[in-house]
Amino acid sequence: MLPDPALFLYQYVRKEALLSSQIEGTQSSLSDLLLYELACTQRRR
Repeated sequence: MLPDPALFLYQYVRKEALLSSQIEGTQSSLSDLLLYELACTQRRR
């Protein structure tokens, strides 16, 4: 059983989007994506 299914699903969707964009030629990593999202949430505060 998963401790937090919503968090698992969130990360899974991000990883899938990243893999899809890499197929299209975009060069980024999961850590790049997560750092970008973190920066966006900090700017909103």
